[in-house]
Amino acid sequence: MERESGGIGRRRLLGLTGAGLGALAASGLLAACAPPHREEDGGGQGGASPEKVTLALPSSLSSLDVGRESGTLNYAVACLVQEGLLSVSPDGELRPGLAARWSQPDERTYVFTLRRGVTFSDGTPLTPDDVVASVEAIRDPKNTNALAYLYAHVTSVKVTGDLEVTVRLKKPDALFLWTVSPSGR
Repeated sequence: MERESGGIGRRRLLGLTGAGLGALAASGLLAACAPPHREEDGGGQGGASPEKVTLALPSSLSSLDVGRESGTLNYAVACLVQEGLLSVSPDGELRPGLAARWSQPDERTYVFTLRRGVTFSDGTPLTPDDVVASVEAIRDPKNTNALAYLYAHVTSVKVTGDLEVTVRLKKPDALFLWTVSPSGR
């Protein structure tokens, strides 16, 4: 219930916060749609990609490793620069991510076919070996990854083709596809 006088009620505070975040998001969209700076204005790089991007954040980041992140801001920024095998559409449906397609030949096996042309930020191509290494790093008890519990039922993860990775589970897990998406279940 909102307060009648003497302060701001919870609903009003949430409304103001939402309006402020909406304005912030709109300003980012408007800035992205702005024409590029011209060289004679002393700004921009004439259409070239910037060498450095600076972000202003409301607090500091502890890590971009989602298995070690310690807050919502860390996770949100990590999701801007990292991608899961699957993605989640605005309507909550699983969609392709790093994997162009996937199949489930039986109740304990998932086969992911990676998209062609995916690269890391340094230009290095993504390989199935990178996917295997990522899953194995999460599963390694020495790494104490916070996401390890999501992969507790994985018995193996192997490269099974040119752009293919196969994950085998100990037992059926109806939510496993959500594990490999940024939802984190």
